[in-house]
Amino acid sequence: MPVFYKAGSILPILLHNYELSLLRALQNNIGLEVYPTSAGVAQGSLLLDDGWSTKAEESKYAFNLNEEGVLKIQGLGD
Repeated sequence: MPVFYKAGSILPILLHNYELSLLRALQNNIGLEVYPTSAGVAQGSLLLDDGWSTKAEESKYAFNLNEEGVLKIQGLGD
């Protein structure tokens, strides 16, 4: 099955390691898939949701890849 990504995207991917349960997979690491534009830039964001609380603002992150190939991660929460 073909998969298409938009150029300039940074996608956070939960590394599931073939877990049979989503609850087990939530303890795994998160990887970043970077698909830069022809100019070499990309951006994306991540909101970590624990599924219980309403404190989503504390777990927001922004990712930016600049023309020099430097990936910056910025926490946007409190």
